[in-house]
Amino acid sequence: MQSLASSLARLSLAARPPLASTSRLVLPSSSSSSSSSPIPFPLPRAFSTSAPAQATLNQVTRGARKPVRRQNKTPALEGCFQKKGVCSKVYTVKPRKPNSAVRKVAKVKLSTGRAVIAYIPGEGHNLQEHSVVLVRGGRTQDLPGAKYKIVRGALDLGGVAGRAVSRSKYGSDQEAEEVVPAHPATCASCPSSPHSSCSPFVHLSLGQPARRHRSYTNQPARPATCAPFPTSPPVPLASPLLMSLPILSYATAQSDPPEFIRQLQHALLTTGFFFLSSVDEVLPEWKSAWDDAFRSSAEFFAHSVERKKEIGMIHSRHFRGYSAYGVEVTQGRHDLREQIDLGPDTPPAVDYPPPPARALYGPNQYPSFVPSLEPAIRRWRSLCDSISFSLVDLMAQSLTPSPDLLTSLFATSPSSSPGQPAYSRMKVVQYPPMREGDDGLGVGAHKDGGGLTLLAQDQTGGLQVQLWTGEWIDVEPIPYALVINVGQVVERLSGGLYAATTHRVLPTRSSTPRLSIPFFLCPRLDATVPILSPSQVHPALLEQAAQTAGKQDKVSDVRAGDLHEEVFGLAAWRGITRSHGDVWSKFYGREVDPIGGPEPLAA
Repeated sequence: MQSLASSLARLSLAARPPLASTSRLVLPSSSSSSSSSPIPFPLPRAFSTSAPAQATLNQVTRGARKPVRRQNKTPALEGCFQKKGVCSKVYTVKPRKPNSAVRKVAKVKLSTGRAVIAYIPGEGHNLQEHSVVLVRGGRTQDLPGAKYKIVRGALDLGGVAGRAVSRSKYGSDQEAEEVVPAHPATCASCPSSPHSSCSPFVHLSLGQPARRHRSYTNQPARPATCAPFPTSPPVPLASPLLMSLPILSYATAQSDPPEFIRQLQHALLTTGFFFLSSVDEVLPEWKSAWDDAFRSSAEFFAHSVERKKEIGMIHSRHFRGYSAYGVEVTQGRHDLREQIDLGPDTPPAVDYPPPPARALYGPNQYPSFVPSLEPAIRRWRSLCDSISFSLVDLMAQSLTPSPDLLTSLFATSPSSSPGQPAYSRMKVVQYPPMREGDDGLGVGAHKDGGGLTLLAQDQTGGLQVQLWTGEWIDVEPIPYALVINVGQVVERLSGGLYAATTHRVLPTRSSTPRLSIPFFLCPRLDATVPILSPSQVHPALLEQAAQTAGKQDKVSDVRAGDLHEEVFGLAAWRGITRSHGDVWSKFYGREVDPIGGPEPLAA
């Protein structure tokens, strides 16, 4: 015991700070006199600037070894409380402990370049490959090896970010958000003059009207403001959190074409997608035609599959008609949707003519059990024809001093055979709620193969656009506004200046299906698509493209030149036959057609 006490005293003295000086301690005398006598040996000061480190009894018994310093439990975060990353894989793990539920995890590549396995907390999730997430440290019960967790609701591009309701999709009540009217409505920072011009870009989060969200720093959010249209040099691409599609007004296209062309150039150089609003100001019947088309389409899809198959595409060698859920293939995977394919109503083409693309001309199939669908679709096609030809003319003016190089591809040629007008395709699509056990997307990542796409969609959402950086953003619907994008024909013709943007549709996780009606304006099937030389393009456009940040190295999930063909008919034939291999096999096959046909399914 005496040895233990000696060791304890020795450790306590050794832990004291070094002496700055010594002094003699004077103690009072035991006598009543006020005199004192000094102690003849020096003593250390009796105070210290910090508490002495006392050895515990356990340390003494172990030989006074120093405790082992704890290692960093989250080294990938590099001292930060959270890091941003991109999901490269989303899957589930079965814990070893009996009777434990599976754990949802994701492999995330952080902004530092390191890859980690992170747990996905909460009930359900919309995370997909390429979703941008925030990652923090924290272990999970019964999940050894997972040192990180994904922050739900932050940067979750598959669902929560940009929601317009006050209740979280993950079950917890949230504060109601104060919605700020989106541009082009008047805002406090814009001049009140009716002649003032604001940028067509809306300062939104993922396409939603600007909101004031709760902040981790408890700082008041800044109100949305409008900024002038960027001038040279252009502003670098925004962060995906702040990125949104431009909103262009069709009324401006009619009243001020030069201003619309300027906005169109910027939109096609930065995102390749934009909203077209105010169509009803030019076409008064627009909203009623929209409502009729969606109402009749919903009525058709409400019927049984057996009834809908009466107009199945399998009966049409022109690839017109109904395709059931999961039949169409995109990038080697079955799409989780059902649809009707339509085109220009023409007499049937000659059986198996060379080139086989001429077989795409033919009659449509309309259901007799929904008599309102045919007139609604014909009316809608007529309006889309008018808008698309108008936009192609403006796009041609924005690209080249000789706009006829582009517009002539879409016009009916005098040399064309009878019954072969300007070509276009159209779909009426329903994305039903995702079924249990389904694995895939509503439609996989792809680029449109035609010239110009006009998409009308309901308010369900699900469309995502891939930025040049490779990250995905949501395209939140705007009532009665079209989503416009260019296809690979324009990409080839412009030499990549107006690139076709990769996009996809997420599976519908709501209880109601998603409806959309895309219209694809295409060149004539016999049209030859040239590649414009730099001398044929506006010099100012080339300069702007060279200065636009992020345009040099565009990231896409679709290989470059996927449907680039000199003659458009070959690209159109390849695209539709690989998506509908069952129809191609029935009417054509490899002996008749060496060009088209399905591609191998992805594993």
